[in-house]
Amino acid sequence: MEIKDLKALVELDEKTRADVEKAHALKSNLKKAISDEKQKIADETWKQIKVLVEKKKQELDDSVRHDELENREEFETAALKLKNTFEANKDKWCDDIYERCLH
Repeated sequence: MEIKDLKALVELDEKTRADVEKAHALKSNLKKAISDEKQKIADETWKQIKVLVEKKKQELDDSVRHDELENREEFETAALKLKNTFEANKDKWCDDIYERCLH
């Protein structure tokens, strides 16, 4: 081999090494870009999920408050009805109990 051929071989080797380094750098940059994009998508998704969860939580809280009010009203109505029934019948019931105990 002549010096000219060796020089060409060295130049080709240097060019090939540079091309390989560029390919590795591109691969590394692409991996980082993919990783960054995955993280961005994950962050956006979690943000959307948190908004949906907060909205659902608020809906459930409102529903619980509404149900609590309805239940309280039903309880108070039933308690008042029971109290009125007792007040209207207590003397009769006491007399009935008294009569049954004696006979």
